[in-house]
Amino acid sequence: PESQTVEQIKDEDNAEIKRIRIERYGWSKYLIEIKAEVVDTQHGDWMESLMKTPEGMAVLCTYDPSTGRPYSLEVDPSCETCEQAQRYLLAPDEALAGVKLTSNSNYPVLRT
Repeated sequence: PESQTVEQIKDEDNAEIKRIRIERYGWSKYLIEIKAEVVDTQHGDWMESLMKTPEGMAVLCTYDPSTGRPYSLEVDPSCETCEQAQRYLLAPDEALAGVKLTSNSNYPVLRT
C-alpha cells in the first residue's frame, strides 16, 4: 500500500486494478489527495456524503453503523444526491430510468 501513488491510480486503465489500487492506498486518503468535492450530505441514522472527483468519478462515502467501518462505493457520475446514489446502488435500472445508457460500463462496480 505504501508504494501506491495517486499518479499510478489515475493512469490505471483496468477498472478492477484501479479499484484495488485505491483500496490499498485508502479511499479517504485518495479522495483527499485528488481534491474530490462533497456535492451532497445526508444525515439520518448515519451520515453519508456524495463526492465527485476532478476526473468525474462519483463516490458515496458512508460507514457501517454497527462496526464503524467506512465504505466508499463508486456510483454513476449522473448521481447528484446521496439519495440518488443509494437508489442507484439498490436498483441501477430503476435509478437510471430515462437515462440513455451507451454500455454496461455505467453499472456499479461490485465492491466486495
